[in-house]
Amino acid sequence: MGAVTARATSALTHANVVGAAACISLIAIAIADGGYFERTQRASALALASLAGIAFLVGGRAPFTVHERVALAALASLLAWTALSAFWSSDTAEPFHEAERALVYVVGLAAVLIASNRSSLPALLAGTLTAIVLVSAYGLGSYLLARNPASPEQHSLLYQPLGYANAVGILAAMGVVLAVGILGRARWFAAGALAVLIPTLVLTSSRGAWVALGAGLAAAVALGLRRRGRLIVGGAVLVAGAGLAVAILSSAGPGADSWLGRRPGYWRAALNEYRAHPALGNGAGAFGRYWLQHPSADPEVQGTRDAHSLYIETLAELGPFGLALLLIALGAPLAALPRARSPAVPAAAGAYVAYLVHAGVDWDWEMPAVTLAALLCGAAVLAASRPESLQLSTQVQ
Repeated sequence: MGAVTARATSALTHANVVGAAACISLIAIAIADGGYFERTQRASALALASLAGIAFLVGGRAPFTVHERVALAALASLLAWTALSAFWSSDTAEPFHEAERALVYVVGLAAVLIASNRSSLPALLAGTLTAIVLVSAYGLGSYLLARNPASPEQHSLLYQPLGYANAVGILAAMGVVLAVGILGRARWFAAGALAVLIPTLVLTSSRGAWVALGAGLAAAVALGLRRRGRLIVGGAVLVAGAGLAVAILSSAGPGADSWLGRRPGYWRAALNEYRAHPALGNGAGAFGRYWLQHPSADPEVQGTRDAHSLYIETLAELGPFGLALLLIALGAPLAALPRARSPAVPAAAGAYVAYLVHAGVDWDWEMPAVTLAALLCGAAVLAASRPESLQLSTQVQ
């Protein structure tokens, strides 16, 4: 009996450590302008690498599944391809800046996969949700107390502490999906989270975040339908992708610019950039320079750095091969869904789908706080797909 109690205590301690590490890491990156600036990215990569090393020393080698190895290999290859693009980019410095950001994601995903097992997933997602709620509460409190600094770009929107309203919006949307997912098991915690997250989402006025929220909730609900949900979630993702494709294809039509903002102009420019460099792309981080060389008639957007679509911008900057690596890396958790066995899977997958949808219409990739939150959810799905024989051991010897 004593040995069983010791093992249970060890497993609980391990789970709590994983959840606390996820929470602290996300909060630290979020309050540093979402990790947008290079100095924060370097510190984040070092901190996450340290966590990965500690997890490895304490828990031993992580028994990665095929899907986990594919996700890590594709993400690491994307990092390498991003850095290599300096050889054909007209700006040799920018690809290395982009590679530093990708390094944060590689070590972050590796750290979570090394440290996590199926029993730690509830704590991992609870830590992720807690961080999102606390970050949102900070932004909401600053906004309501009129401490939101005036911004000529963000106007009267809630945009702190990340510095961008749409980024705060999608972070809150992912939090809503996670909170709804635990509503039946931790009612008061979920209700308190929703009381913070929904007003935050409303005050960001992020239409893309609301669309992503709908897709994420649909995926979470579908996955809750057991076996039939495995098929439905694929349909939900396809519908969301088809909707995005329709939006892009119709971006030249009347009224499209008013609904999508300035995004159609960015997307057209990025596609033109790809047509000019169809084999390898124009180099990581090159869109901002290309936009300056092919400026919009609108003087307010001359300084745009991003194409406001992860997938289109990756195609323009890194070519078809770079886009393929990105899709493989991000698609691995979805491919692992049929094997995932955990009550936490529907909420984790739903929040992850919300990110994938929103990344198609905004520059979430450039905001590590948002992308790392999504990768935590994706890693939870991957870890839940491990067979029992490959679960990371937390037993006391």
